[in-house]
Amino acid sequence: MVQPPLINAGFPIGCPPFSSSTVDCGQFPVGSLLMAAARVDFLDGLPGAVSIMDDCAGPLPAPTSLTFFGATWNVPNQPGRSCTTTVRATSL
Repeated sequence: MVQPPLINAGFPIGCPPFSSSTVDCGQFPVGSLLMAAARVDFLDGLPGAVSIMDDCAGPLPAPTSLTFFGATWNVPNQPGRSCTTTVRATSL
């Protein structure tokens, strides 16, 4: 049986790195540039797909690498809204 991928992700500015858990990074001002970075270890599986999604900004461009990647986007003008960024990885 193939183990699920191990994801380590974070926001290098404003939030500590985290691994497979929910982290509250606090508030980011509207219009500020966010940068997320992630590393995926597929363990004993073959790389499948990876994606980054922010529920306020929408889906982010598909990463060009399956093992180490990042994305940047601006915080949308939605004051008071709590946004969630999700990094997903699948293995074959």
